[in-house]
Amino acid sequence: MVKQVAKGGFVVTTSDITPNAREYAEGLNIELINGNELIEMWISVLQEEVKESWEVIPKEAY
Repeated sequence: MVKQVAKGGFVVTTSDITPNAREYAEGLNIELINGNELIEMWISVLQEEVKESWEVIPKEAY
């Protein structure tokens, strides 16, 4: 992020974020996403895709 002169960024892990990492990222416009949050985001997207697929099927079909 520093090399690219980014105004912010994301750090994603399938595990958890340590307290030191949270403290470091505080105020740096870095969003920390742990494993549980990642799974919740993934499920949310999948649910939305299913919902959208049902919306295109005419009601008479089900």
